[in-house]
Amino acid sequence: MSATLTLGAYRHTLVRFHGFYRPLEVDMQAMGVWTGCGFDMGERWKTALLKADLRSLGVSEHALLAVCIDLLPHANLAAAFGCLYVLEGATLGGQIINRVLEKSLGIMPQAGSACRFCGHALRSGRRRRGRERHVLEVAPLG
Repeated sequence: MSATLTLGAYRHTLVRFHGFYRPLEVDMQAMGVWTGCGFDMGERWKTALLKADLRSLGVSEHALLAVCIDLLPHANLAAAFGCLYVLEGATLGGQIINRVLEKSLGIMPQAGSACRFCGHALRSGRRRRGRERHVLEVAPLG
């Protein structure tokens, strides 16, 4: 992260994240497999949290219309779990970025936010372990 980080650059980055997460989460929800395998995805979605963060930073609804149209399809549950692995890893790494945001811009995490990069910071490790347990139940090794 740059030492010259500005609030405008941060807003721009969150808008781009929203444009990526929104269609990705719609695609993953459309798979319709999460509840059937006992996996609660509702607590993992970030689009609404990012939207709330962006609103609190003064970003208009119009700015949130652009979305990524070049996503790789999730052909099966294994591919979707692979995607989830990467997204939750980003949440864990975001905890470090969150400290930089606090120091550079004075942005503090708050309840009900995407936590300004950090996602569900306090529950990230527990969620990662839960995802690993579900992967093994759905696709056991060997």
